[in-house]
Amino acid sequence: YAVVTNLGLKAGLEEPWIRLLPITAALFSIVFFAAWSRRHFGRTIAWLVATFCVLSNFHIHYSQDLRAYPYLLFASGLTMVLTDRLRDRPDWRSTAALAAAVAAGFYTNFTYALVLVPVAGMMMAPPSWNRGEAPDTRRMARKRFSIAVLLGAVAFTPWLWMVSAYLPDRISRTRQTEWTLQALGQRWEGLTVARGHFDLLSWVGLLLAVFFLVGIVIAARMRIGRWVLLPAVATLIVWEVVLVLVRHWSAPRYDTTLWPFLVVLMALGFERFLRLLRWRWLQWTACAAMVIAMLFRVDAHLHSARPHWNLLADAVREVRRPGETVV
Repeated sequence: YAVVTNLGLKAGLEEPWIRLLPITAALFSIVFFAAWSRRHFGRTIAWLVATFCVLSNFHIHYSQDLRAYPYLLFASGLTMVLTDRLRDRPDWRSTAALAAAVAAGFYTNFTYALVLVPVAGMMMAPPSWNRGEAPDTRRMARKRFSIAVLLGAVAFTPWLWMVSAYLPDRISRTRQTEWTLQALGQRWEGLTVARGHFDLLSWVGLLLAVFFLVGIVIAARMRIGRWVLLPAVATLIVWEVVLVLVRHWSAPRYDTTLWPFLVVLMALGFERFLRLLRWRWLQWTACAAMVIAMLFRVDAHLHSARPHWNLLADAVREVRRPGETVV
């Protein structure tokens, strides 16, 4: 992201145009998440996943961020789609494409490595959605997947070696997260509909948490759920434990890589709730109510810090030297 921003500045682009690049990457991530969900869970889940991404303050906020996270959303979605393609067509073209995606993901942010756990589950899962898959083809796909991940990781090692002396100091500068019920509520709100970074759990966030828990129960009964969605949740929990053990501060943005799997679980729970309503007009009413509720949260998010940022912009404008670039 620093390379992209630097090239944009050298090309003479101002901030709105530079910000358009991560927004475009994040918009493409919605397409990837929906396409992956449609393949494994059907059209309804795909629409629910895409709609939630569009209305989630988490995705809206980090889609416009001039940091790694919009590109991390893109890299995660691309990896999910390309892993499916490699399983279908385990040729060298699919292998090279996935290797390039893995390398780009690592260079975007090292937390990209988290997504490799659930996508590895995609490769190891029995062929429930591709029943015509031959055993030899499945073994070849797994072999090529391992090669692609290895090549992508090797491509990242030069940069990892260059910054190895800097990383220990960077990690030790942060403070430890103290997990309490309030902090857990704030984290879930941050991953869904939070207006600001430290919002307490709202009724909309609580409702989405219920759908998420129902989605976990549904996923436990599905082969793709047991091999992909549940490992994604387990990886997220282990990741948070590791951050606590190394006394590193944690935040919702550190969960960006695994965030799409949480969205799929919420969609599964909400879809089961819609089924219980039976009548079509009730289902559409429930969907409309959820959209309106989330839109109110989006509106609150967009207005939350605007006055403070305007004051900061005025202060910067007063001290800016002629010709000086400010992002």
